[in-house]
Amino acid sequence: MTAQEAVDRLEARRADLVHAASDLILSKGYRNTSVADIVSALGLSHGTFYNYFDSRRDVLDAVIDYGSQRLADRLVGSDDPGSATTLDDFLAQLDRINRRLHELVADEPRLVQFIVFEAASIDQELVQRMLTAYQGFVSSNRSYVENGIEKGFLRSDLDSEVASEALLTMLLSSTVGALGGQGVAADVTVSSAALVDFVRHGMGAQ
Repeated sequence: MTAQEAVDRLEARRADLVHAASDLILSKGYRNTSVADIVSALGLSHGTFYNYFDSRRDVLDAVIDYGSQRLADRLVGSDDPGSATTLDDFLAQLDRINRRLHELVADEPRLVQFIVFEAASIDQELVQRMLTAYQGFVSSNRSYVENGIEKGFLRSDLDSEVASEALLTMLLSSTVGALGGQGVAADVTVSSAALVDFVRHGMGAQ
């Protein structure tokens, strides 16, 4: 086995532990999930677990990282924030983001519910972690808004930070609606149309 193969094997085993922990935490809850449960799901020993993680709390952080990254990937995707040159380009970007978030809810509803609703209730440290993640999402949105202000298709008097928080709140509200499967936000086409209409008339340059 080459050195790279050994590294790949270690990374794959760690990923297996994170995914097993994620499945258990999402189905049973963090407080009802033990290290024994995690290693049993993979047929591994306690010693193997502690080769990768210091504690059950440590693997929870890895699950939070995974879920937050999944959300971040959908919020940013492959879009270049600076690529929009017109308001319609910008609105199309928002529509794609909203649709990607709805796809994530469809693919991994329990993960989204845990990250959005449950993680911050575990302890104060996770409250701070989720606030930090939220600010990271706001920063991603701010790049889109600042591009629009600079190119003149968004209002010049917009506060980019406030506008970015408003956009993120609307996008996450749509995601929460999709989780519940009810109301306007549950329908991606309807929620995207509402988002686009709000931004066009509330933020678009006249």
